[in-house]
Amino acid sequence: RDCKGRIAMKSVLILLAALLVGAAWAGRDFCMLPPLPGKDFWAGPIAPLKNCFESVPFNQTVARQSAYILSQVASMYSFSDIVMDSGAPWNLKVDLRGQVKQLQVNVETEGYYKNDYSFHGDAVKIFNQLYDAHTMYRLPSGYLNGTFIRPFSLKAYFKPRENANSYTLAQGPLGDLGDQLYLELFGIDLSKYWGTTVFDIDGVSIDSYIPMASDKYFTVYKDPQVRFNALIRQKGWGFIPLQHFVLDQFSDVTVINNQSFPNLIYYPTGLSNLTDLMQRNLCNKFCKNVTASTTAQPLKAAPVRRHKVSANPHDEHEEVFQNIMTSLKNAYRERPKKVKAAAPKALKILNTDAFNETQFAVMYDPNSAKLIPVLRMRTFLPRDLNGSIATIARWIDWAASNNADTTIVDVAHNGGGIICLSDFLLAAIARPWMFLHSNTSIPPAYGVYDFRHSPITDRIIKNPFYQPQFLNGSIYLSLGNQQPYGETNTTWYNGPTQTRGGATSQYTIKNYFPNECDDYADKLVANDIDYFFKKINVITDGTCGSACSLFTAQLLSHRNLFQGQSVRMFSFCGYNVHEKMDTSSFAGGNVLDTIGLGEVFSQTNYNDTQLPQQFPTSAIARFNFHEYYINAEATIPREFMKLPADVHLYGHCDALWNDDWNSVEGNNSAEYLYRHVLSS
Repeated sequence: RDCKGRIAMKSVLILLAALLVGAAWAGRDFCMLPPLPGKDFWAGPIAPLKNCFESVPFNQTVARQSAYILSQVASMYSFSDIVMDSGAPWNLKVDLRGQVKQLQVNVETEGYYKNDYSFHGDAVKIFNQLYDAHTMYRLPSGYLNGTFIRPFSLKAYFKPRENANSYTLAQGPLGDLGDQLYLELFGIDLSKYWGTTVFDIDGVSIDSYIPMASDKYFTVYKDPQVRFNALIRQKGWGFIPLQHFVLDQFSDVTVINNQSFPNLIYYPTGLSNLTDLMQRNLCNKFCKNVTASTTAQPLKAAPVRRHKVSANPHDEHEEVFQNIMTSLKNAYRERPKKVKAAAPKALKILNTDAFNETQFAVMYDPNSAKLIPVLRMRTFLPRDLNGSIATIARWIDWAASNNADTTIVDVAHNGGGIICLSDFLLAAIARPWMFLHSNTSIPPAYGVYDFRHSPITDRIIKNPFYQPQFLNGSIYLSLGNQQPYGETNTTWYNGPTQTRGGATSQYTIKNYFPNECDDYADKLVANDIDYFFKKINVITDGTCGSACSLFTAQLLSHRNLFQGQSVRMFSFCGYNVHEKMDTSSFAGGNVLDTIGLGEVFSQTNYNDTQLPQQFPTSAIARFNFHEYYINAEATIPREFMKLPADVHLYGHCDALWNDDWNSVEGNNSAEYLYRHVLSS
């Protein structure tokens, strides 16, 4: 094998050299990277694409404006103080404002940046230190379009006797397409290596390598255990999108058990030339055409809905819920017939939305000799919203029909979405939230929030035009009387001074937020849901984030209020049996981005250049604005706490590698995991 590996490596190096020489002979344009023959994408080694990216000249004017906008983002980021020295459990030491200020200095230093790509790379690396999916810098479109691909995925198997995981190679993240590419480009048949036990990678023992790789490439989760769970998915370790990384963070080859395998870059559509790349970087649907010698022109915005969050489909969305309430009402009006189900031998899917993002299945529990209904929510921002709600309705209705008092709610890998939808699910399964305002001792389903003052929010609060749009008092409820403030009432803004991370800032008063979800409970849940489970088992892999994190945190922190119901939280997989895993990630608060801010703050007659604008490129920065607390008495935001599950199930990592209920492997691994939940 070692001999074959050296031969394969020699072939790879020859191919790499040929590609580089070919690029040089092609002329000065390194970005002539057309799709592969018969394909709609370009794929190849890192070097050709890196040469292309680094051929974009540095433009100081564009970089200066971009760095200034990043300084505004750093100023408004809620956790700018605490991340300077967060203490346990995450132990972050990131001076975000100071590092962005240094970025501005570097821009003004003659010759510091040799090309445009290196400037954006520095910005990406600054924000990745935060390990926060809510606060990131996304590269301009031309740079982010690709994906770093390894030849294999990693499978983890828990060894009970050794209290440790074993790792084997599995088919790569592109499936058959990846196997075909490696055969055509490198002459390597990857299939003969599947199932090989991995002892070391890149010269490092596998047990040491795994946490290193998790920390390096999965920078959206603060808990190292959770980062591992992200790495071990089928599209995990071997599938890294470039939107938050730069090419110098990857290597040309991966050495596994002393055998070298080439890595690939997959780039959809390919590139025609340097001009093609630069046009993608400077403009997309969110910005106007900006030449390399000009600064950005503000987008003239249409009316903006309050608190709409960025374009990522797994972001939090705190927005008006009227269309969802209508859909919910219709779903419950048209309940399916109550049909008794026969005991299945495997996990049997009874209802799903169009994209399998919300699924309802039943499984036979041999311990109780009962059928157990299982609801899986893979997102709280489903593409098929009506189908998702209908699936939730079917789940509850089936349970009522079959007198099922126990259920499983699976929110593993749920990246969040619409807060009001997660609150609806909470109210659907937890009796205390049926009537939000019937007892002031029971908090509303939505959470307790504040935010840190910044020079920008101080400016907004005094602006009679922007204050009602951006810091509208009516979206906050007083903790005392649970009543909203008026639109122009700003008494909530001036709260206590707090010292965090060695810095002292003023914060707002804590309030309930967002005040846009209450009708769904009062008018829908109370009228339509008449059945509640007695035993609720919630399972997470820790990557449950944003609105999903709010869902799990509310269940954990308020279950002492439940009457006649028990709630148990389960986590699974992870690489360290001695370390408890957090149940969720990036709880943060509501998320803002430079696209939305630019739309709000560039309106024709009120343009204020000291308020955040859009970048002069197609880059986007997003950041956490509000701070979420598990209750009114908490002094530390949920983001900087660890809330472990009641039970952690070591192993079951195969349920992460393949979580497709429609496949035999995914169905079996899910059912095996759920049986352990029920028997624990």
